[in-house]
Amino acid sequence: MPESSATIIEHLQEVCQGYLVNMGVEGEVRARIDFDTENEQELIVLNIESEEASLLIGQGGNHLLAFQHLLRATVQKKTNTFFKFTLDINDYRKERKDFLESLAHSLAEKALREGEEIEMRPMSSFERRVVHKAVAERSEVETESRGVEPERRVVIKPKRSIPV
Repeated sequence: MPESSATIIEHLQEVCQGYLVNMGVEGEVRARIDFDTENEQELIVLNIESEEASLLIGQGGNHLLAFQHLLRATVQKKTNTFFKFTLDINDYRKERKDFLESLAHSLAEKALREGEEIEMRPMSSFERRVVHKAVAERSEVETESRGVEPERRVVIKPKRSIPV
């Protein structure tokens, strides 16, 4: 029998706090339930507030993604329930999303101005999705992902007009 969101949140907070203690990291763990409009389902968001955020986030968010995966796997095994869950640390994901959206718009302008493709650095699937969505708002440019993990990246390019 699947667990309720409240029970899953309790398990997530308990497991997360335990991992923080074992790592010797002080942090406050808060949880909330959002609604994922894209997938039309509940999304549990766990946020850690810590002065040692850089240790938990890691370069390019790698530690954050690994920590999220570890928490999900542990709690799913414990509850035998699949659930949507996102881990954030000191609002890193929100700030990163805002930065990537701004960067995507700037690079779209540059691609149009120069008439050439712009290849971004390798990114996580979350980051690539942010860029694709930001550029999708514009009709004169397009994006595509190229490469294989962990070197997968987004290319922003002007749309080629087809002569009539």
